[in-house]
Amino acid sequence: MNNIFEYILQTIFSITGRIESIQEDCDEVYCEYNGTLVKISYKQDCETILNTFNTRDVLSITVLQNEDVIAVFKSDGESSIKTFIEEVVNNGIGSSDAIEVTIKQRIIKHVENYTRSIYFTDAFVEYLNRLSLLSFLSVFNNRFENSKLVFELQNSEPCQFYTNSISFTTRDDISNLHLTPVNKRTELIDRANFLCHFDGLKYNLLPNDLYPLYSDTITNTLGNVFKKVCVLYTCSFLFDYTTITKDQFSYRLNGFKTFNYNIATNTLNNTNVDVLSVDTLYEIYRWAYSGGNTNDKLNIARNIISLNIKPQILSIESSTFDAIQSNFRIYEKENVRQYIQVRNKLSELLIDLQVKIGNIVDGFTGDFRKNIITLLSFFITVIVVRVVSKGDFIGGFTNEILLVVFILLLISIGLLLYSRWELNRKVSLFEKHYNQLKNRYKDLLSPRELEEIFEDCDPNKTDNNVSFVQQQKALYTKLWALSIVLFFVAFIIILVINNQEIISKFIENVIQRIYNYTGCDIA
Repeated sequence: MNNIFEYILQTIFSITGRIESIQEDCDEVYCEYNGTLVKISYKQDCETILNTFNTRDVLSITVLQNEDVIAVFKSDGESSIKTFIEEVVNNGIGSSDAIEVTIKQRIIKHVENYTRSIYFTDAFVEYLNRLSLLSFLSVFNNRFENSKLVFELQNSEPCQFYTNSISFTTRDDISNLHLTPVNKRTELIDRANFLCHFDGLKYNLLPNDLYPLYSDTITNTLGNVFKKVCVLYTCSFLFDYTTITKDQFSYRLNGFKTFNYNIATNTLNNTNVDVLSVDTLYEIYRWAYSGGNTNDKLNIARNIISLNIKPQILSIESSTFDAIQSNFRIYEKENVRQYIQVRNKLSELLIDLQVKIGNIVDGFTGDFRKNIITLLSFFITVIVVRVVSKGDFIGGFTNEILLVVFILLLISIGLLLYSRWELNRKVSLFEKHYNQLKNRYKDLLSPRELEEIFEDCDPNKTDNNVSFVQQQKALYTKLWALSIVLFFVAFIIILVINNQEIISKFIENVIQRIYNYTGCDIA
């Protein structure tokens, strides 16, 4: 069927004339026919016109004479073709005289399973070419259903055109769709909106939806329309700033060079962009948004694009993508080198922290050793002098010497308390330095990596350096206190031995006083 409207007219009427216009968009097809109508009568073949268009769509035929409506037929109404013809005849067109009429035919398209009809591919492509860029994006965005859109060509010519989510295919091939809608659509749009400042991202469209994956020779014109739109829309996902208005596409590209340009887009057929660059631009877009640090990728892409672009028509060399990848590999190597330097520097700082915590422990244990050595040295000196002079050692600890001993023990207690206070202060300083160091590297390393590196020095975790300090503090505090207690008990015993007579007389005196007071006989 080359022309459904001519077939309908010739099947129902005996008419000669011409089609004045055929217009088709996403929602309807319109045809206006001016001709000479002669006597007509109902034929059974007339009912076959209902099989010439898709059953989901609705056909309407309006016959006018001198702009007056003679008869109307709608395929979704109660009237039949026979009734329609009778109405035409009854309104004066059944005579033998030829009458000039205008016949308007319209097919209203309906959607089933995200699929709608295309009856005249050329007329539909012409309609797309008359759209502005802004209107084109709105038309397709508003008709997306589950991120899919299928146009079923009703003519018999084989053709195939499709993107990831939009397909033009014949009725025979409708079951062989190649649609692969993009995953994480909203995430990609949000990321682009954050990095590219594009007002057009109010649409639920991605460059994937517009980039032709396949286009045969019959649909080359259709493919060129999509390539133009894809070039402009893909640049919106790559450049720093883009704005789409009714009449133009405005962009700003900041790289090694800076460009500010406006491209007229009031109609796509008059939009001058290089469709041959669509493959390279799309490759760059897919690479930039495929994972990793999109911001770093876009910054490098913008630098290289700015050196290889013809800004008036958005034309870039096919080698641009290779240059971008090469520069990114160099950038990654430099980043790895810097990363290793950061890790090494951090390791050195952590080793310093471990040395400091070791010094804290050494300081506390050193105080303990000095205290014990001082006490032992004093006692040994007293014993040696006594043994050399008198031959025994108990008598060397006179009351005066014992007084000095008890003063030394009091000093030892004070030194213990001071050493513990100093140890706590140093641990607090360590924790402060630890947190400052960790916060300093938050912007350079990921949180997980930062935790793994600092785990051994974390003051809030067990089995680490600070826990070791607390263990040593508890251990040496016990040893220190125990040594003081032992020395104190030992010298109390010596004090008692040295003063037996005085103690005996004191006890007798106390007993006598008790006797005198109570009058009891104490045996």
